[in-house]
Amino acid sequence: MKDGSFSGSDDSMYYLLAADGLYLTRRSKFFTTELRVQGLPWLENHGERVQLHLPRPLPDSILEQAVAFFLAVFERFGSEAILLLYYASDGDRYELIAPRQEVAPLTCHYDIQPTPPGWLRVGSLHSHGSLEAGHSDIDARDEQHEDGLHFTVGNLQGTPSMSCELVIDGRRFEVPVPEVPPSTSCVEVPEEWLGAVSGNKRA
Repeated sequence: MKDGSFSGSDDSMYYLLAADGLYLTRRSKFFTTELRVQGLPWLENHGERVQLHLPRPLPDSILEQAVAFFLAVFERFGSEAILLLYYASDGDRYELIAPRQEVAPLTCHYDIQPTPPGWLRVGSLHSHGSLEAGHSDIDARDEQHEDGLHFTVGNLQGTPSMSCELVIDGRRFEVPVPEVPPSTSCVEVPEEWLGAVSGNKRA
């Protein structure tokens, strides 16, 4: 492994793992080569995969509250919005937090504050307004260094749709999602969430 303590080897052949990949080094009386390789040819293939190990299932109430918030913001600003998803290990529960955010029809700029002690940030949920749920190129860029579950909610002018992808080390994996709640009219949206949103209100 090429780290700060590595100074080479006297072996005639060895594999070296570096930041930019795996290398095969070979030495003879006539040459020395250090060639990048895709793997070890005598081993079997092993594709990338993911398996979720949630400490507890994500409750429907979390998704219902998120959709209700996104609908309220869309009705007020005609815009996207975001919520951050946390897991509180001391209470074995999930919590949503609305960060300070400035919204517009196709954008949402927000600030992430330090994670509360005893909590773990496990992902985000954001809306796409009237557009279909899915992860845009901008979403993928924003989330590439944010390991966790990332939900999008779309079609807020009709029947809302939802998409979810797990991002780990810049790799993205699609995750099945439950059906979007058919109605959130009776779901209360915390005032502090709406107070965290600023932008130009609809006329």
